[in-house]
Amino acid sequence: MKKALLFISVTCLLFNCTNGKKSDFQEYIKSLDTIELPFQYNSTKGFFVEQKSENYNQDLYKKYKQSWAERPVGILYNNGKNIVIPEIVIADYAEAPYLMVYDNNGKKLDSLSVFKKSGIDMLFEAFEYVTIDAKMEISVIDSIYKWKENKDKNDRDPLTKTLSTGKTTYRLNAIGKFEIKK
Repeated sequence: MKKALLFISVTCLLFNCTNGKKSDFQEYIKSLDTIELPFQYNSTKGFFVEQKSENYNQDLYKKYKQSWAERPVGILYNNGKNIVIPEIVIADYAEAPYLMVYDNNGKKLDSLSVFKKSGIDMLFEAFEYVTIDAKMEISVIDSIYKWKENKDKNDRDPLTKTLSTGKTTYRLNAIGKFEIKK
């Protein structure tokens, strides 16, 4: 009996036996295309991210996806330890990639939604423009327009329009977590 258990243990070590998670995740990422960098997108009205991984494994995607995501785009980054996969979520008026970080076994390490300011209402419009480079630096440039109400309080007063801009840069650290670059 001890010899049988030892044989099974050694066999599992040699053949990298797991609970199936690693092989499932490896199969899933093999079904995804690699995204060419730099990867750029924005939150302007009607913006849609080009579908890269048209033949992704839909069953395995359901197992690993972010809960409200619609589809994966592809593999944005893979350094052998961390794998970054943008997944599409539906925003107010455009698609928004939600960046998911996994280890090689499919364990979720972190996620990032870079659209922190985007949106539109009567007195506010904010758009964000994102560029992700090969070093996994994520540059987010925002443009925010604001107005005051007109005298009837039913529309914006075009003479009160102001514009502010800003920039935030994130990076992926060595342990697979996103952080704001100072």
